[in-house]
Amino acid sequence: MKKNKKLLCIAVVVLLIVAAVLLGPWIRTQFQKTTYLSNSELENIANTSRISTVRFVHNGIADIKNAKGKIKYHVYYESTATVSANLEDVKYTVDGESRIIIVSLPKLELDKPVIDEKSLEFMPENADYSIKTVLKECKADAKAELESNESVYDTAEENLKETIRALLLPVLHEMEYEIVWETGNGGATHES
Repeated sequence: MKKNKKLLCIAVVVLLIVAAVLLGPWIRTQFQKTTYLSNSELENIANTSRISTVRFVHNGIADIKNAKGKIKYHVYYESTATVSANLEDVKYTVDGESRIIIVSLPKLELDKPVIDEKSLEFMPENADYSIKTVLKECKADAKAELESNESVYDTAEENLKETIRALLLPVLHEMEYEIVWETGNGGATHES
């Protein structure tokens, strides 16, 4: 009889362990609260200030003019410039029913180009110049060239989207949300 009681106790313990393993996940989900995502939570997740989204190297030739607007000489230069955005200006709208996060991107800004002074070459070589004027004109030339190049902003925008995707990855993956990008022209693009 002692042996039967011992076997019965072991069988009950094994049965309880099996029930706990099999029913544990179901029981946990029954007592879990449904969580809702809010706009402010997303803003806190991605709360970083300024971020450079792309860095460009630009080589150019600036025309240095006299007071009358006539070209005095040309300067070859090399520069680097970054396009950045303020992540605090990213706006999020959450549609919990549709499981969509609408992301409105901020304006991308071209930061002041940095001129590599060692790269300067003058045409003609014996040009009489002021380094302050040369650097000012080279920066203006580089900025104008980069601002007119749409691929600069397209690349910067794509990099910004990748950064936001990476910051939101836990939410997108665990809560099964989809991102909708709101573009400056009022359109939107979807992605999973």
